[in-house]
Amino acid sequence: MAPTIIDHNGGPLLVFEPEDDYRRENAIEGYWGAVTSSIDWCERNYVVSHLVAEWYNTLSNSCFILIGLWGAHTAWRNGIEFRYVVTYLNVATIGIGSAAFHGTLTHVGQQGDETPMVFSAACWLVVVCFQNPAFEARHPGVFGRCAWAATALCTVFACTHYVYRFTTGFQLLFASMLTCSLPMVVQQWRQCTNPAALRFGRGYYLATIFSALALWLCDQHFCVHLHALPGGLPNPHFHAWWHGLMGVHGYLGPTFMVYQRLEYLGRKPRLRYALGVLPYVVPGAE
Repeated sequence: MAPTIIDHNGGPLLVFEPEDDYRRENAIEGYWGAVTSSIDWCERNYVVSHLVAEWYNTLSNSCFILIGLWGAHTAWRNGIEFRYVVTYLNVATIGIGSAAFHGTLTHVGQQGDETPMVFSAACWLVVVCFQNPAFEARHPGVFGRCAWAATALCTVFACTHYVYRFTTGFQLLFASMLTCSLPMVVQQWRQCTNPAALRFGRGYYLATIFSALALWLCDQHFCVHLHALPGGLPNPHFHAWWHGLMGVHGYLGPTFMVYQRLEYLGRKPRLRYALGVLPYVVPGAE
């Protein structure tokens, strides 16, 4: 079990190896000073750079940022509804916030990580709830009101979380929003008639999240062993791989929803592949 120790501010700090090992191996104090976040991950601090606390965990967030910006760009360029542009931008902001967290290991950096996650989950929930334009037509204006209400609630939570550190509350809120969205996602899978769209929208979507979760758990529960691999092998930094896989996962979900939305609207969506591997959607004739 991961121990909880007392940080420099007298608050709880979750680490993933024995306290003596943690304090000995993370004795370097870098540019951002002592750790003030409530979690310090398995990667050793300030090993590669005096300016970056967790180098690989920070750098790996470039996947979130680049793929999210790419999704927003292609959606905007092809005249996709603005809600999906925002959804892709949320993926990019998760990467920016996570880089701030892992790069600084400060309380402010951690809020920069967790706040975009809450906003992104809320955005995703609202978008999948209103996939069918027929439902929107029967309830005019409800989508906009739900979007504004979600934004307001997330803002209130972010402000209170900053002050009171609702770590468990954050995790429950984030997980509950994703869980609530799952039935609507499954419904879209069932209604999809294109095997190629279903392949990435369900197959790769599920494969990336389950692979990412497996690596995330291994990084935590086997941290001590990952730092002592045979033959002097370096720590594979599974948490960094988690970022990369989750970046792809966060892109595939909105892309599939864009395809389904265009189908509903009769815009004859067509699949294209950037570099031959990354799917994106362009509308055909109205």
